[in-house]
Amino acid sequence: MVRFIERANKTIAVHATTTSAQFLVDVAMKNLRTQANAHKVDGALFVSGSHDQWELYDHDADRTWKIKTAGGLIYQLTDRLMSRLAGLIETQHCLHAAAVSFKGRAIVMPAVSGSGKSSLTTWLVAHGFDYITDEMVLIDKQQQVDGISRPIHIKTRGWGAIESLLEADADVFDGVQCNVVPIKSIGGQVSPSARHDHGILLFPHFKQGEPLQLAPISSTDAGLTLIKNHINARNMEDHGFPALMRLARTSQSYALTFGGCEMLPKQLAERLKGLLTVSADAVR
Repeated sequence: MVRFIERANKTIAVHATTTSAQFLVDVAMKNLRTQANAHKVDGALFVSGSHDQWELYDHDADRTWKIKTAGGLIYQLTDRLMSRLAGLIETQHCLHAAAVSFKGRAIVMPAVSGSGKSSLTTWLVAHGFDYITDEMVLIDKQQQVDGISRPIHIKTRGWGAIESLLEADADVFDGVQCNVVPIKSIGGQVSPSARHDHGILLFPHFKQGEPLQLAPISSTDAGLTLIKNHINARNMEDHGFPALMRLARTSQSYALTFGGCEMLPKQLAERLKGLLTVSADAVR
């Protein structure tokens, strides 16, 4: 079986060479808007093996990973997919960020690893937002938002924070670094659209035990954080600096400090939906 994922005219082929590998590739790529054929291929990944003897081979890097867990294989495969695409894409900005949407407008959440963006994304999807991504956002010249909709990846040390959000019959794929959660396992849905209007920028910061705080931040601070999380800067004109600063200047930007998903009130979801409505009115 071969699946092709294309973004910004760059295509990666994913080959599954065993039945067991095909099952996990299906889980990893279920919501990635893949296709059965491609006119050209810019990179190729091969998945093989079964049970606790999985193997992922990156043809272009000539590198192989041997993996013992199903969650580990999904993590490594989607990580390589995103890394390959970010290295190739030249017409869209790739951000290390999560994103969700409500009524077609996106909340983009740029953050370094460990900031709680995947846990916050899980909580938001469980409270009425559509899932776009928990790891890589793509923004084009018209400030339209897309993302790599892999299953949500929750670090094992933070598993307790989201466990109560899972459906009773949830599928979870265990890994060493993180556990992998399909969106249906939290009762949510993946946004079917490839283009979302940009709504607000939300910068999450998890700090154990801290009370919830949602506060506006300056466009300068927002722009600097965007630049810090810009994955494909070397591919973009002027390293993407002018475009991302323009995005920050034209966005409503907020910092969200929280001490854990279990401490988030339901009113937060309604507040964020309200901010998206305000941002829509501002551009009319």
